[in-house]
Amino acid sequence: MIASNAPPGTADAYTAETQTRCRQGAEAACLLAILLVPLFSALDYVVYRECFALFLGMRVGCVAIMLLILVALRRPFGHVHPVALGVVIAGTVGLMIDGMTMFTGGAASPYYAGVNLVMVAVALLMPWPPVVTLLTCALLVGCYVACTLVTDRIADVRPFVSNLFFLTTTATITVVSAVVRERLRRQEFDHRTALVDAVRHKSDFMARMSHELRTPIHVMIGYADILLEDGLGAAAWAARELVERIRSHGELLHRLISDLLDYAKVEAGKMEVAAKPVRLAEVADGVAESFRPLVERKGLALRVVCDGELPTLMTDGEKVERILRNLLANALKFTDHGSIRLEARLGDAELLAGFNFIHDMADGGRPPDGHTVVVLVRDTGIGIRGADMAALAADFQQVDTEAAARFGGTGLGLSISRKLVELLGGRLGVRSRYGEGSEFVVCLPLPVTPVARAVPAVVAPLRVPSA
Repeated sequence: MIASNAPPGTADAYTAETQTRCRQGAEAACLLAILLVPLFSALDYVVYRECFALFLGMRVGCVAIMLLILVALRRPFGHVHPVALGVVIAGTVGLMIDGMTMFTGGAASPYYAGVNLVMVAVALLMPWPPVVTLLTCALLVGCYVACTLVTDRIADVRPFVSNLFFLTTTATITVVSAVVRERLRRQEFDHRTALVDAVRHKSDFMARMSHELRTPIHVMIGYADILLEDGLGAAAWAARELVERIRSHGELLHRLISDLLDYAKVEAGKMEVAAKPVRLAEVADGVAESFRPLVERKGLALRVVCDGELPTLMTDGEKVERILRNLLANALKFTDHGSIRLEARLGDAELLAGFNFIHDMADGGRPPDGHTVVVLVRDTGIGIRGADMAALAADFQQVDTEAAARFGGTGLGLSISRKLVELLGGRLGVRSRYGEGSEFVVCLPLPVTPVARAVPAVVAPLRVPSA
């Protein structure tokens, strides 16, 4: 079996699909033999008329065996053992041809060419594993050699060597073809499986997104109906509360639509980077301040720690802010108790050890090379299972469906963050312990602008007391 990068769960599906193809190929080979084997009686009559009756009997017997195999292929046994029945088909036709060579001159018989035709049929019709193809070709060539030697008619070795040379060459081509076709089939299967998964995840995403979009719309309509039914005569404080809720859900709807538009822009390659000097500590502190009311409402502690020696970056500050907002929102959503920590500092190999970098999951999630400035968002939430890490690199896919059902959301924020980080030339990494929390790291590359060093010394940690 050719090695594959596909998930282990696809192995059974690939085996089942290969079994089906082998059965279909064996059925086609049976039908072809039933059609062609009798037709070659005309050649027997013209070239070896004295053997016509004998060869006709051999051909009728071969066709009878093909009919039995065809019946078997359409029964449960044939669905389970199509490869074995395919080998029997090739072996039966090959032995019939070898038997004819024994009566038509042995090594000098031109009927040896029929064995070549059998191997060509194997190459074209039988999607066998290369090992099975190799053994079948060896069986066909070996039987020809044995039958030729049994006749003891090798008066001139040259025809025998010539025939054997062509048979061996055909066998080699057949085996190489099997290797190449197996690899191509596996690649095609993996690509098709990935496409099906992508379509399924996209469909799931659209279902979640439609739900997330409908919810604030329905709430807004409901509150508006309350105001209209009351004739706007409700107490001012009650009316104000309803309007505030309408505004809140309107902002939620705006964020969802913005996420969709931003994702579409990144996917289309139309998202531009407006690079300018950015003081990362100021961006981090501003984002944290905007999250303070939400964090306070959940009774969590929010800590911000920024290195006073951070250089000024030449990057897109709005996109950096968007990334941090998405990561903080993600941490807030999945954290019910404890704290959230936002830290900005210079990166090094020791700091980045243990992180899996999302868009390099296939390469083992290697840490970035060179000097970087990093932003870490650490929470004490539900964490991520090790088996679910790879899903972080997939678009339209949420890591934990149970958590998604509990906490809601579309899962689009992390995908957008990953793509924005990559757009800025950086990388997004994660490490997590299930049940203990997660830590995301944004690595933004240097060089930096020659502007002076950033901001004041260490920005004091921002603490929000628990409720």
